[in-house]
Amino acid sequence: MTYTVQQLAKLSGVTVRALHHYDAIGLLQPGGRSAAGYRLYGPAELERLQQILFLRELDFPLEEISALLDSPDFNREQALTQQRELLNQRIQRLQRLLGTLERTLQAMKGEIDMSDKEKFEGFKQEMIDKNEKQFGAEARAKYGDDTVNKSNAKVMGMSSMPVWRPSPRSLTTRSRLPSPKATRPAIWRKGPASCTSNG
Repeated sequence: MTYTVQQLAKLSGVTVRALHHYDAIGLLQPGGRSAAGYRLYGPAELERLQQILFLRELDFPLEEISALLDSPDFNREQALTQQRELLNQRIQRLQRLLGTLERTLQAMKGEIDMSDKEKFEGFKQEMIDKNEKQFGAEARAKYGDDTVNKSNAKVMGMSSMPVWRPSPRSLTTRSRLPSPKATRPAIWRKGPASCTSNG
């Protein structure tokens, strides 16, 4: 089945303006055009749009999405599996924050006692997760898993020791480390871990 741009916008929730923009930058081009010149989108374009939306939800910029999807090494099934894991991690973070919020409301109503430590556990875990995502690879390469894990554990235990963050000096040497763009595409590429059925 094929869809016009208006029909695809209604189906996907993506605005017509955004679809036109995706076409203009080469991110999602129609599979063909009608006799009247209208854009037509088929199954391949729908699959690509779904992948774009998954990656947008994971905060990938459009330029990077385009590079990933157009890579000859792109493996859709492997990418979907990895995206599922990333979304599950986000859900877990939000659930922790929601749990803190719910307990705070209960404490306000006098239904439970909430310690000062419990008031901030959800936020501290969120801070650790964000720090791990941004600096984890560098920290673990430089100091080792054990040191970083102990640092994180101390933060959760209300220690005054902060979560590891790079020093100004270490930032000047980051060019020697793999950049986020260099490491990200690896999870979408074909390789030993990819499914053979995707060939």
